[in-house]
Amino acid sequence: MQGLADIKGTFAGFWDDTDTTLKTAAASADGTKLYLYPSTDAATKYAYGPAWVDVSFDTSVGDAVKISGSFAANGAWGNNL
Repeated sequence: MQGLADIKGTFAGFWDDTDTTLKTAAASADGTKLYLYPSTDAATKYAYGPAWVDVSFDTSVGDAVKISGSFAANGAWGNNL
């Protein structure tokens, strides 16, 4: 959309079966609010805004379940960087 930053990216990690946040965000009809922290050392610094989220699960016998996905902004973003 003209005038909005083209914010998008990918993520990967291991699935936590006690947390449904990513599955809920991916299933949302109108997106979710996403916060991006550049470092655990600077937990007070972040970028934030509405986004579409897509998530995939990779399972195999004898290995941890892995997740990966992508996100793309669906509105105006702000930051505290």
